[in-house]
Amino acid sequence: MPTISRRIGRGAAVSAAAAIIVLVNPTARVPIDVSYYALNLRLDPVLRRIAGTARVIARMPHGGSALVLDLADVMQVDSVILAGHPAVWSHQRGALRISLPARAAAGATVDLLVYYGGTPDGNMGGDNPFQFDAHAGVPVVSSYGLPYHAREWWPSHDTPSDKADSASLTFTVPAPLVAVSNGRLVATDSNADGTVTYRWKVGYPIYPDVISVAATNFTHFGSRYVGIGGDTMPLDFYVFPEDEAKARVSFSVIESILHSYEALFGPYPFRREKYGIVEFPIHGYREHQTITSLGAAWITGDRRNDRTLAHEVAHQWFGNL
Repeated sequence: MPTISRRIGRGAAVSAAAAIIVLVNPTARVPIDVSYYALNLRLDPVLRRIAGTARVIARMPHGGSALVLDLADVMQVDSVILAGHPAVWSHQRGALRISLPARAAAGATVDLLVYYGGTPDGNMGGDNPFQFDAHAGVPVVSSYGLPYHAREWWPSHDTPSDKADSASLTFTVPAPLVAVSNGRLVATDSNADGTVTYRWKVGYPIYPDVISVAATNFTHFGSRYVGIGGDTMPLDFYVFPEDEAKARVSFSVIESILHSYEALFGPYPFRREKYGIVEFPIHGYREHQTITSLGAAWITGDRRNDRTLAHEVAHQWFGNL
């Protein structure tokens, strides 16, 4: 079946029988080119559940009568709105198939909103794509974006080969938790129900698996970095309160690493936003775009993990850019 799908994507002729098979196959794909993602999610560490919306704006280079997004079966879709109207959809075998009311012409753009929720599989093959945990008795929510992990917690065209031009990432969490994500923090809103909403904006191309979130009672510290061209950007670090003293020592090397890499590779790719590190409870690290997630075991306060920090900074050029 994937072979048939690829042939359609290239515009090659197929038999009538094959076309019928593709039409009823819920995972059959036509090419799409995403331009924008917007997540607006409530993270509930008590119920261990996420819920909200994902907006996707995408171009269909070859047109088509339906499009498919990636979303794990453990997540539940409530509805899909297409151009302001309820859409017909199906969700099975990791594919969310959305039917269009009329066949889209080649190059048409679709704008859809998915209402969904659920409890992601927090230990998929030991990879921890999204999990609820705790530190010092305080809840922690965190994602871990290895390739093809985005689908485990939000609907997307989950491939590194398709970068959205920009993204809006909004997370609502119980106070006093802080929700950290990619790009720039543009607003923080306190809500009457005791929650806080954090609104992050990404203005650079980004692919789904390096979109991330981490939330707990973070301590935040940082400084301003002056780049090789004289422009400045924030260095933002978010760590568990009990690890702040160690983090200030461990992360003191970041400015020097950035200077070295800018001399070698050119200006930092996301200098209108930030470089940051956020602590999470996974025993590992991941170069989410503009915000590296770093396990507590690597924040030792004695500079012995400089190489690991340098490795993650390098991925902002090689992996994210």
